[in-house]
Amino acid sequence: MNTAVTVDKLRPCPRVVGMLTIAASLAAITANAVMVVGDSNTTTVTTPSNTVITATRNATFTVTMPGEIEILLVGGGGGAGGSTEKTSGYTSGDSRGGGGGGGGVIHKTNFRVEKGTYTVNVGAGGVVNRSHDTIALARGGDTTIARVGGGGTEAFELTAPGGGPGGCVDPTAWYDSTYLVGASGGGGSKHSNGKSYPGGTATVSSGVLGNNGANATDYKNGGGGGGAVGAGSGVRGGDGYLCNITGVDAYYGGGGGGGRRDSSATAAPGNGGGKACYGGGGTAQIGWGTPEAGGSGVVIVKFAHAKTTYDFSVRGYDAKVNLGDDYKYLVITNDTTLRVYGSATCEVLLVGGGGGAGANADSDKTSCGGGGGGGGGVIHMQYMQLEAGDYPITVGAGGAVNTGDAATTVRGGDTSAFGFTAIGGGPGAKGNGSGPSISGLGASGGGGATDGANATIVGGTPLAAANNLGNAGASATSYGSEYGQGAKDNSGGGGGAGGAANGVNGGDGYPCAITGAVVYYAGGGAGGQRDNTSTVTPVAVPGQGGGRASWGGGGSGGYRYTRSAEAGGHGIVIIRYRKTRLGTILMVR
Repeated sequence: MNTAVTVDKLRPCPRVVGMLTIAASLAAITANAVMVVGDSNTTTVTTPSNTVITATRNATFTVTMPGEIEILLVGGGGGAGGSTEKTSGYTSGDSRGGGGGGGGVIHKTNFRVEKGTYTVNVGAGGVVNRSHDTIALARGGDTTIARVGGGGTEAFELTAPGGGPGGCVDPTAWYDSTYLVGASGGGGSKHSNGKSYPGGTATVSSGVLGNNGANATDYKNGGGGGGAVGAGSGVRGGDGYLCNITGVDAYYGGGGGGGRRDSSATAAPGNGGGKACYGGGGTAQIGWGTPEAGGSGVVIVKFAHAKTTYDFSVRGYDAKVNLGDDYKYLVITNDTTLRVYGSATCEVLLVGGGGGAGANADSDKTSCGGGGGGGGGVIHMQYMQLEAGDYPITVGAGGAVNTGDAATTVRGGDTSAFGFTAIGGGPGAKGNGSGPSISGLGASGGGGATDGANATIVGGTPLAAANNLGNAGASATSYGSEYGQGAKDNSGGGGGAGGAANGVNGGDGYPCAITGAVVYYAGGGAGGQRDNTSTVTPVAVPGQGGGRASWGGGGSGGYRYTRSAEAGGHGIVIIRYRKTRLGTILMVR
């Protein structure tokens, strides 16, 4: 059947209250002239108008569509100056160290990036500078971003240098203020030998913000570290750079305050200074306090969602359903290839296959059932730009029942499309608690099991995978005498995409209204149970969207006499789009 429909743009999938934080943790997937995706080491917040990706540790960005972004790089802040005389139990005599210099700041708007992979190295804050030997470690680390394998005009590298360390308070150490240099210089120190020392100078290149540290002022006070937009002044650190890239005004790369012998004095970092701030120089000791290390660097990328004007249509696939006059959605449950002519924006849901439950301890169902299977991974892309080309789609099958040996301890099948993979759910443990560990095998962990005496497999932890939603399975919750009246074993439920398992019950799946009504996907299966009477109705229940009959649902464990263990539910891909009169063509073949 060749029925054409058309698309221009989508609205976001409606949310159930309490699920907004899950959406915010997903990598950036947007409709725009540029699209950037961060790996699992990044945090992403997406709104209808823009996406902000933050990296506070080493990470990878992938640019899938070239264009212009806003980018902020901040180097690690320099550590404050301390003393070698003591490493704990400081005295007020140690309190004349210089404040650490703020990390360098680079802020670029309308910055062009090309398709490719970009490595991000985030500079650590420098340690406390206690002597000449620690100066190198006390300097903040450089923060860099570079395109992997780039060439010609597509290659680029940005480096925000770390801040300089504050001067130390060791009268026996050889002192040279040139060692306090950095993107912003560290503050000078006052030694107990009576000498005052100058602060470090800023050593920045074009496009990097930084300033000098202040000289030590008198016997009681060290100098403040320089900040990204202001030099250290007396004991006070220089101010950092004020930026609204995240939607909230914040200072970056401020200088740390100089040390002060007066224990009643207040710390004097500049705005954006101190260990708690990105790129902040550490503040030196106040009275009986403790000098600070520098604040960690950061990389923040922001890009706007352009209004989409593309149209396209769908042909050659029967699984299309109308959603009133404006929308249709496409359901894909088998491996296929999506052919796109032109370009458009879609809402896309990927669900991996659910994990199979653990087998009953005995094949005749007279013993305890195994743990529930974990739900498959879920990736929900609210604004997915599809360009012309062929897109292979793989839909994961539900995992088989886990019989307890290593060969069958596998997750549900992975679902892949458009460069993203929703991994399968983890298997539940066999009912007698035998076999290998089930932790780290799937997007959501399967439920554990025990024989109550010798063998136990704890509930599975989720496998960390980029963009996937998943939660832990539960361990076995109780065990009774095998021959006691009404005695029971309760294996753990499987974790779901929307919540962890709760004892013998499976965790809830992820709620989404991409098809027009809220449906739960990839819930955890119920744990297996045993009761020595043959008439008891099972009390364990799968999470919402759990069980073999649900998309990506973890299979439920068996129940003595009445139920065998289930395999996991099949994965799915759903594409939602808006109809228009005219358009280019998208085909599934």
